[in-house]
Amino acid sequence: EDFLNGNICVDEIQMTSSESRMRKLSRRVIYNSEVFYKVRRVKDRDEITSLRKASNMIDNLYRVVEEQTRNGVTERTIASKLLAEMVENGCDPPLVHSTTSPLIVASGPNSAHPHIELTNRRIRKGEFIVIDLTVRCNGYVADATRTFAVGEVSLEMKKVYEAVNEAQEAGVESVNEQAIGGEIDLKTRNVINENQFGQYFTHSTGHGVGLEVHEPPWIRSKSKDVLQKGETITVEPGIYIPNRFGVRIEDTILVSNGGKSMTNFPRELISIG
Repeated sequence: EDFLNGNICVDEIQMTSSESRMRKLSRRVIYNSEVFYKVRRVKDRDEITSLRKASNMIDNLYRVVEEQTRNGVTERTIASKLLAEMVENGCDPPLVHSTTSPLIVASGPNSAHPHIELTNRRIRKGEFIVIDLTVRCNGYVADATRTFAVGEVSLEMKKVYEAVNEAQEAGVESVNEQAIGGEIDLKTRNVINENQFGQYFTHSTGHGVGLEVHEPPWIRSKSKDVLQKGETITVEPGIYIPNRFGVRIEDTILVSNGGKSMTNFPRELISIG
């Protein structure tokens, strides 16, 4: 029973399972997952190979979006095509605790919500559609987002898109060995602030990816996480105009001497449908 006086280390903490263990143990136990996350941050060659496979699948899925999206099709229909393509080619959607939807397909005013469940809304011309994909291959998760125009969109919408694109580029360019998470977040946020959209960037710039969709290191305000060569993170700034539209651009980035994007579908605004 000596171990009960120390820490129990787990690689993921869910409150229900922790509480269950606590009720069964007679002594106070401190849960600590940090040791596992610390080891998991830097990926070896095989892990990077799996992440590349997942990233390549995401790039292929965006080509499916181009082929399948048209005026009048529903968000769920697009999602079903993407899920089928993913599973048929040896990959799977990962579990994300914060949502019941395996991916985000958000059109029109739905795109103004950074995290939204799938709906039966029909896609219409003149709108943005945000497609956020997380793909697991051999246990490892890549994460990317693209925003497409359905037909022709307004000059205002194009201006917002370019601000996000510029911010994402600035964020990726600041990724480097020894870069600090909070400073990368500030780089993207500064660009969006300069374009007068700061109040509409409502989430952090990014996070680590690997065995989970969201794990250390954290690319957010005040984060002191120092990046290491071999880590994989996301850079995903966004602007969300309430009840109207939103834009997000995201890639999975391999930390090296600089930031090397593992997801490489074009980032310029593409019109579909």
